[in-house]
Amino acid sequence: MRKHAFLELACLWRQTVRGLDIAIVERHWIVAQIDQGHLLPFLFKDTASFRAVTEGQLGKDLFAKLEPKGIRGMAYWDNGFHIMSANRPLHHVADFKGLKMRIQSSKVLDAQMRALGAIPQVMAFSELYQALQSGVVDGTEGTPSNLWTQKIYEVQKRTWVTRKGVHVDRIASAWLIRRFIDPEATFKFVPGKGYTRESGELRFDMFEAEYTHVGEDCTFQTLVRRFGLRDRALRAIGEVVHDIDCKDDRFNRPETAGTAAMIRGIVQAYEDDTKRIDRGSALLDDLYEFFSKQRE
Repeated sequence: MRKHAFLELACLWRQTVRGLDIAIVERHWIVAQIDQGHLLPFLFKDTASFRAVTEGQLGKDLFAKLEPKGIRGMAYWDNGFHIMSANRPLHHVADFKGLKMRIQSSKVLDAQMRALGAIPQVMAFSELYQALQSGVVDGTEGTPSNLWTQKIYEVQKRTWVTRKGVHVDRIASAWLIRRFIDPEATFKFVPGKGYTRESGELRFDMFEAEYTHVGEDCTFQTLVRRFGLRDRALRAIGEVVHDIDCKDDRFNRPETAGTAAMIRGIVQAYEDDTKRIDRGSALLDDLYEFFSKQRE
């Protein structure tokens, strides 16, 4: 994975605030100003390594190179890691062979796709949905949040897979997926160990899943972050789910105990995972409305 090329930077430019001109600009614009840097894939291993660079000496040096242009850099803002997405699973390099993959205009991305055996197609992101739907392209590269906002899931159907015997994190994650990420999602429940992913499947909250616990985040929080869902009600629900699932009282919200009791009641009343998710979704719909109406 690599960090999104849009290292968007708040600079003193364009919109005036108390006498200062402020704007958010793309990394490509910054590179053009200082005449160096490249759109390199696999540049950063993880978010920590990315922040070590942008918050370290190199980040300061890049800001310093803007000063002669009359611009003062204020902060870096990343848009997440890039992923590859196509009309068939991409597990191995061989899976890319012959696929027509949409890219933004970039010699580096063109070379990357050709090295994978794919056929790069330069195309505006706004045209991607229709191109996938009509078969003009087979896939794309981009961040989860951008794929979500463009509703790419509508033309790239997936089955979401998780462990049998769903409880709070899996119930909440399934609700989140169907309500905010993939409205047409179907769910499949499998044993916790020894399962091999099949074509067109995305796993969550299970071993080697595409979406699971990361650092201190539970799976629900990982999904919210990965899909760029900037919603304070979802953040609050994530904190409740985290404390119930991880049992660490990290956020200690007053709604946690009641929600935990309701989830336990659902689990005790229903053995069927689909029914647990349906009943839990009704609870989470109400909890979402509650948090949406709360003041910060």
